[in-house]
Amino acid sequence: MSEDKKPVPMIDTEMLARMRMGIAYRHPIQIRDQIIHVRPLSMGETITMANETMAELRSVPEAMRTTLNESSILARKTIVMATTSDVGMRDPQLTEHSVDRMTPEEVQFYYQQYVDVVRMCDPAVESFPEKDVEELVAQVKKNRELLTALSRLQLLVLARYFLTSEDSPADK
Repeated sequence: MSEDKKPVPMIDTEMLARMRMGIAYRHPIQIRDQIIHVRPLSMGETITMANETMAELRSVPEAMRTTLNESSILARKTIVMATTSDVGMRDPQLTEHSVDRMTPEEVQFYYQQYVDVVRMCDPAVESFPEKDVEELVAQVKKNRELLTALSRLQLLVLARYFLTSEDSPADK
């Protein structure tokens, strides 16, 4: 093998764990007294779900192939798969049978909570420069109305800062 064609090292599960720097990838979400745990889905799972969603859509009459139905199917499949213990496991806390008996509002609530968990695990939060975090915190402390103009990433960075710093209001 030539020098310029070295094999690319594979990323194994242990390397993924180090890359995630101890961030918990399973988070509880709750409706009333019902608690389930969700985790972000892998790329492979996401592709599988997209394919299954399209197959399910193709199985219904063309008049029912709407964006709303596609979104509903995808939300249902996402919730079920996100409640499994790990990639490739078929042990969901919420089965398709139970999700099919929920109201559309309950499914949407769980799906939105799942999306929030995925955003919380976003590695972009980790790469936000410390100097920028401190500047953002100082600006928000001076003008709390600024909070409504911040991006989701900025809000996540602020939340992480206040939950993990010595300056945390939770510690007082």
